Amino acid sequence: MKRERTGLNRGSSVFWTSIHNPEQVHRFIAFLAFASALALPSHGFAQTTLSLGQAGQYGVFTMSNNVGILHSTSSTINASIAIGNPGTTATPSTFASSLVTGTVYEVTGTKATVTSSQVSVQTGAAVTSAITGASADAVSAFNTASSLTPAASLGVINSTGTTNVAAALGVAQTVFNLTSLALSGAKANLTISGSAAQTVIFNITNGLSLANNASIILNGVTANHVFFNVIGGAATLSASTFNGTILDRNYTISLTNTNLNGAVLSEHTVNITGSTVNANPYEAAAPVDPPPGPVAAAPELPTVAMAGLAGLLMLGKAGVNRLRRRRAAVSVATRL
Repeated sequence: MKRERTGLNRGSSVFWTSIHNPEQVHRFIAFLAFASALALPSHGFAQTTLSLGQAGQYGVFTMSNNVGILHSTSSTINASIAIGNPGTTATPSTFASSLVTGTVYEVTGTKATVTSSQVSVQTGAAVTSAITGASADAVSAFNTASSLTPAASLGVINSTGTTNVAAALGVAQTVFNLTSLALSGAKANLTISGSAAQTVIFNITNGLSLANNASIILNGVTANHVFFNVIGGAATLSASTFNGTILDRNYTISLTNTNLNGAVLSEHTVNITGSTVNANPYEAAAPVDPPPGPVAAAPELPTVAMAGLAGLLMLGKAGVNRLRRRRAAVSVATRL
């Protein structure tokens, strides 16, 4: 007596017949390979990390062919200084009654005027070459900082009180956009919190000023990993305490009766009067929460894809053999 196929059997028979077709099998395996590739971990594009490169070894860095000028009067600079060539139309750099614990490096032809016996100046072809390389790194730092995507836009900070800003948790580099930053008064401060492994960057559109005992206070983050990139306008610090690095490519940086822990980089003029600059060589921030122990390198994508495809082909062949045996069994059962 011939048994009638159930709906499941009929459906299964249709499926097995379809997938038993070699062309259908190949299409099915190709689909699985494509789905497997989509399931591979994605590699996102991380935001460019800000680096000062060779320019980070100087506490005061002025560079350009025509406007790299530094005027220091009655000040102490606990760092090395690099001075670009001011050209023939600009006033040469000057050091009057100032102490520089590091070395002043000049591009050949700069001819700074030194009226202090506590300043050591070096120049020559090797120095010129080093400053030229550092200048390229400084320009790259200006451009990189300006191009970074901000985590938040803070608008105008014009305060006589406390403003608190914190780096994003678990993120190596946090960027903020500011229209302007102006602090004035003994109680006026910008407090920046984070960890020593984090970098915080402020891109400021319209100028930076601190006055009348205002201050930049750091809580956990370090001065050589906090950057104020002044895109438009001057940076003017008067009778204040500043922790961080000032980048101001196109405008004057002025420090008067100010304590600065960090560095200043400019392609224009830097004026330092009655002030102290304490700088540490810049070091790139360490990764946040590094993984414990060595981590095996992930195989290249082509290797993963080929291995996955080979596995799928083996599974497909085994599956086809099982399907043939099952189809034969179903045919026998149908005839009974």
